[in-house]
Amino acid sequence: MGDSVAIQRAKRQKVDKHGRLSALEKLKQLKGCKNKYSVEELQNVYETVDENEYSDRVLQRQQEDWIEDDDGAGYVEDGREIFDDEEEDSYVISNKESGRGQKRKARVSAHPSSKSNIRNLLGSMPSKKKEDVKTSEDNILSDIMSDLDSNATNVIVKPKPVATKTTYIESSKRDAQNYFKNLTANIKKTQVQQVKETPATLTRETLEIEKPQIIEMGKQINDEKAIDSNAKKNIAISSKWKIDDDLKSESHNTETQQIDEFQSQSNDYQTNDIDFDDDFSNDSFNLKTVKEEPVVSSSINTITDVAAEFLDDDFDIFSKPKQDTKELKPLSSTWSEKNVNECNTVNIQIDGLPLQTNESGEKVLKFYWLDAWEDRFVKPGVVYMFGKVYVNPLNKKAGCVSCCLILKNVNRKLFLLPREYKLDAVTLENTDEEVTIMDVYEEFNTQIATELGLKEFKSRKVTKNYAFNLPDIPAQSEYLEASFPPPATAGKKFKTIAHIFGANTSSLETVLLERKIKGPCWLEVKCPEQVQTKISWCKIEAACERVEHVTVIRNDDDLEPPPIVMAAINMRTTIDPKTRKTKIVMLSCLVNNSFPIHKPPSNPPFQQHFCVMTKCNELWPIDLKQSLAQFKATKLTKCDTERELLSCFMAQLWKVDPDLVVGHDLQGYQQDLLIGNVLDLNIPNWSRLGRLKRSTAPLKKFAAKDAFLGRLVCDIKLSAMELIRARSFDLDTLCTAVIKLKEGERVEIIPEDLPRYYENSRDLLQLVSLSMQDCSYILKIMCELNAIPLALQITQIAGNVMSRTLMGGRSERNEFLLLHAFTDKDYIVPDKVYGKKLREDDLDEQEEGGNVTKKQGAKKKAAYSGGLVLDPKKGFYDKLVLLMDFNSLYPSIIQEYNICFTTIKRKTTATTDDDIANLVLPGSNIEFGILPTQIRKLVESRREVKKLMKTPDLSPELHTQYNIRQMALKLTANSMYGCLGFTHSRFYAKPLAALVTMKGREILMDTKEIVQKQNYEVVYGDTDSLMINTNCLDYDQVFKIGNDLKKEINKKYRQIELDIDGVFRYLLLLKKKKYAAVLISKTKNGEFTFTQEHKGLDIVRRDWSQLAAEAGKFILSQILSEQTQDERLESIQTHLMKLKDDLTNNRMPLSVLTITKQLTKHPNEYADKNLQPHVQVALRLNTNNGRRFKKGDIVPYIICEDGTNNTATQRAYHIEELKNSDKIKVDYNYYLAHQLHPVISRICEPIDGMDAARVADCLGLDPSGYKQAVKREVTNTDTYEIEDDREKYRNCKPFTFICANETCSTENVIKETFMKLDKENVTFLEHCQNTKCSARPVDYLMQIQNQLSLQLRHLHSLYYSGWMSCEDPACTYRTARLPQTFAGGYPLCRLCEKGVMFREYTEKDLYLQMNYFLFLFDLNKHNAKIKIPQQISLGYQVLKELVEDWLAHSSYSIMNLSKLFRFFCLDNKIEKTKSLPIEIDILPETEHIDALMEMGVY
Repeated sequence: MGDSVAIQRAKRQKVDKHGRLSALEKLKQLKGCKNKYSVEELQNVYETVDENEYSDRVLQRQQEDWIEDDDGAGYVEDGREIFDDEEEDSYVISNKESGRGQKRKARVSAHPSSKSNIRNLLGSMPSKKKEDVKTSEDNILSDIMSDLDSNATNVIVKPKPVATKTTYIESSKRDAQNYFKNLTANIKKTQVQQVKETPATLTRETLEIEKPQIIEMGKQINDEKAIDSNAKKNIAISSKWKIDDDLKSESHNTETQQIDEFQSQSNDYQTNDIDFDDDFSNDSFNLKTVKEEPVVSSSINTITDVAAEFLDDDFDIFSKPKQDTKELKPLSSTWSEKNVNECNTVNIQIDGLPLQTNESGEKVLKFYWLDAWEDRFVKPGVVYMFGKVYVNPLNKKAGCVSCCLILKNVNRKLFLLPREYKLDAVTLENTDEEVTIMDVYEEFNTQIATELGLKEFKSRKVTKNYAFNLPDIPAQSEYLEASFPPPATAGKKFKTIAHIFGANTSSLETVLLERKIKGPCWLEVKCPEQVQTKISWCKIEAACERVEHVTVIRNDDDLEPPPIVMAAINMRTTIDPKTRKTKIVMLSCLVNNSFPIHKPPSNPPFQQHFCVMTKCNELWPIDLKQSLAQFKATKLTKCDTERELLSCFMAQLWKVDPDLVVGHDLQGYQQDLLIGNVLDLNIPNWSRLGRLKRSTAPLKKFAAKDAFLGRLVCDIKLSAMELIRARSFDLDTLCTAVIKLKEGERVEIIPEDLPRYYENSRDLLQLVSLSMQDCSYILKIMCELNAIPLALQITQIAGNVMSRTLMGGRSERNEFLLLHAFTDKDYIVPDKVYGKKLREDDLDEQEEGGNVTKKQGAKKKAAYSGGLVLDPKKGFYDKLVLLMDFNSLYPSIIQEYNICFTTIKRKTTATTDDDIANLVLPGSNIEFGILPTQIRKLVESRREVKKLMKTPDLSPELHTQYNIRQMALKLTANSMYGCLGFTHSRFYAKPLAALVTMKGREILMDTKEIVQKQNYEVVYGDTDSLMINTNCLDYDQVFKIGNDLKKEINKKYRQIELDIDGVFRYLLLLKKKKYAAVLISKTKNGEFTFTQEHKGLDIVRRDWSQLAAEAGKFILSQILSEQTQDERLESIQTHLMKLKDDLTNNRMPLSVLTITKQLTKHPNEYADKNLQPHVQVALRLNTNNGRRFKKGDIVPYIICEDGTNNTATQRAYHIEELKNSDKIKVDYNYYLAHQLHPVISRICEPIDGMDAARVADCLGLDPSGYKQAVKREVTNTDTYEIEDDREKYRNCKPFTFICANETCSTENVIKETFMKLDKENVTFLEHCQNTKCSARPVDYLMQIQNQLSLQLRHLHSLYYSGWMSCEDPACTYRTARLPQTFAGGYPLCRLCEKGVMFREYTEKDLYLQMNYFLFLFDLNKHNAKIKIPQQISLGYQVLKELVEDWLAHSSYSIMNLSKLFRFFCLDNKIEKTKSLPIEIDILPETEHIDALMEMGVY
């Protein structure tokens, strides 16, 4: 026993080999200095025992299984403590099959190599090996160590060029690009230079800044002399990127995490208080300057308002993988040192609040607020405002720090409207006693205040206006205003109070409206109090007891926003094989300590960077230690567990204290995953992600919402969805669309490939570099979009909270803009509705500002009629087509007609509120309403800003700020109409929205009539634009025509303005909202430029493969080119046959076959999972691979043959599933018949010689199955466009009859009432169409009547047979049975399960056909100046009456209920009609049907 104890004691007293004791001693020496690490006094968790008892416990521990609830996994303990130096291999587990104590076998990756097998063999050998102590085995110790110094094992390394293992997808993208280039190499080039797939979005003017020369990266240079000389040669344009190895200490006695920063030449602060002997010395960090090939930008002067260096590849921290060697390039080192010096890390001692004296001599705190938050349930009446303050207001160079301002005692204000008469206390009926303000006060004081438990409240009489949709509320009235702390108010009926306003108003809204705070700005806080016990993680914390002490600073000389701290983050995730949960294995971060929010940032836009990583497999790469000794690309922290990784990251982030967090898909996924894993792992101080200290963790489903509470969160995915148009918004697509990376230039790594990168250190370090690269791309995209300055401007215009603006909801912005405007005019605003309480109009779902509300089932009909879309005159136009549109039509209509809540009156209150006919437009002498006034301010402000942009010698930086300002004004003005029609808006007004759209339809129709009176043809119109066929090829003449039309139309209006939007050289008009055109424009030097524009075509939709999209683009390029008709057809047919051969012979990259589709809800919520291929793929990958596809994600898939007889929608597989399986292969027939054929046949429909059958023949399909079908469109327009009778009946079948002459028996086909005979017009009843026949049709009129009746019966039977066919021309399925599955309100095809089905012969077709016959036989509708014999006229009359009888029999019947029940009426005015005979009016009214047809609602 004694020996055993001695042995144990000896083991605990081993020599300090790893410096832990010396580190502990060093910490002891620091005791008393300002940089010490302070821990609050905690209860001792260890039990104190003597030596003998301790030894007994150790021996007992070794002899028995003392681990509880280990689920039988078995646990081997040798009795040693975690502080002992030597330890057995920690990767020891046991299970039921293998028994205890056996080594865990390393998990083999998907494609193991011989190298990885050797590694696994060595890793599983039972040899003793000295390793570092794993603090992760003790969570408490791990948390303490991560707080003390997370840099203990950090090594900064410069990566060597290594080969990429997973380049299949990336290479396939490059192969796809090369494939299409080679495919079209021999085709005649067209004049079209650029394709604009959607209307222009957020663009910026190009700044003429001289760009530095680009140098080539990635080549290894071994000759040091050559390197040095090359570096000196390029020193003028590129300087070395130095990393400061000093660790900056945190002030104010707070825990810190050290982050490597860029070395600064500034001597404002020193960091030599602590001398850490670490491996981060810059002495060994020699960046090699190498050359980079020049990159030709594919963009044409777009989005270039930041510094010119931003557009160069020098922006990237890490270079891209080299195409030929697939090796990783070293880090870029070409940034200027002057930008590095902008790192303003504040290292100061803060004593008290940094107060300053205002003009009145008072001590105030000047505070720039960025974000605000409140907890309505836990802390009602308290608002937390987060922002920045200067440490030394007199010396701004000293820097600024984060500050939390706590506004207390924010009272709720209720406005109580008195009743006209008191209610009876028992019956609650009106009495004759009038109500006074004192009566209201007495009831509030005795009843409401008592129920709410109010100890005190303030009240006063005020006069307020009301102009919204609640009935029985006077336009102006006296109210009792009651102010008190905000408890919940009871909603019940009161004797003297008619209505209570303001019961749901939040404290934050009260502060913003009462103090007139509009967006981030400087605030002056009087009587601030320093908080002793901090409730936030901010450096400074102040409290304000009264809201009146907070004032917006408006007249200061310097109101420029202070710089903020920005952190861009990116994460890598994989699936934990044990828990099957998503695990974070790598977190990368870029930091800028002086990021401007009102202008583009400096270059580079960051100054610090770090990365933390943990194991993906069971073992680290065996050669990782040697590699880490040389890796100096970034500060890299190696953690053994995810818990240690998240603790380290949170400590680093807390030390940085960012005001702005930037990422991709933060709101949708990463933020949720980060806070969810932090809570699951019980990491202490989880609230350090945000800025408010919170001890109670929220539920996981609510935690993500406030994960970064107090910090602005910019999700570039949401910003891009609002500012640009793209097929998808994943990071790869945004890199291509926004920062103009070439296709495949960014390396995409899917979670399934991550274990392969952990097989050796080279690949792992490459993964680190790629993660940092993606982080830089995210930051660059945010800068290119100008997301932060734009959000700041929009927030300052609207007056809401900037964090909400960054989330993308436009409705809330418009709400706050109107809230400020109506509050300033003493109007009571509508109350906010919280929770799931919906309006009645929510049955008609709508979408606004990125917030989509959908219910299960088919689409609902629109709540009111929208914009007018004219029927297009389909075809190909090779003459110049003039495109004209109205500038901001709906905002202009609101100004033109003074449409506002305050100006529109109603004729009577009896009619429903939604009746437009009940509205009365204001006269010209009525004062402008609040809504048009606000729009006018926005429009005029934008006009002034655009004038400033034209100022000569304007600096590029100021020009960019003006551009951002005018864009914010434009976005806000154009979205003002949306708040009227959005059902969830507080200012929802369906009649006003319907009135605006009605006026828009009237204006478009009036404009069309004016154009037609000028003898020009309107070929298409949509809401606010018209396409006019000029039949002219002279560009200048077309502009002259457009200017003449402008003058003619604009003189009718004051605010509405028509303008020329462009000229189309060619136009291919397919159907409503679907066209392709070549836009021609003239430069200053007289040269013409051509740009393709595609609208609504299949090729711009993401749910078609790249193969179909590229094929469609090529077909369009040939149709819209300067070629003859024969040349176009020949090139198209040759191209299609080449595509067919390449597809069937497997010469196409897989990426071109990938189809993408977005999940509109969670995959598990789909009712028709088996009919949605992307849903099946998402569910399968979520189950098998642990992917986390969710609502809003875009799922890629390929249709394959898997040996089953399932439909194509059930044979969808992810590209990785296809590559990793030998049992499935691509279904080429599907891509020919259901991808290529539909897209191409629709485009070629108006082209002679390229019908659906010919397209099928070129693709190797059976042409007999593709008949030319008449396209059926769902018409939702409000007018049915009728040019003339011939145009109206152009698709109707002609009337036919057989000549009664037995020697003739000719079939007479009657298309016109009159026909040409010997150069004379005669009727078809006068002469048979056979000129040799002498029989007159009028002589056998009875037989013609019979044949007409037979033809009408055939048409009716055709209608009642109910045949339906699929809309997809590639699908030949037709049926007379109605399918049970519907999509979008229409039956879904049972065969292809993709297209919807329409009736082949509709009631509209039947009605038009019968009206056509009526038109043929009605001589009054023809203006022929010929004399018609009476017998012929009578014959036509007989045929006409026959058709009218059929129409009367077939048409809808109109029953006049008012006439039917008029004898029940008690009105005296009706008494004189009692003598009239009572009759039931059930008469067919075909004229009413005509009216319905012309209104487009039949």
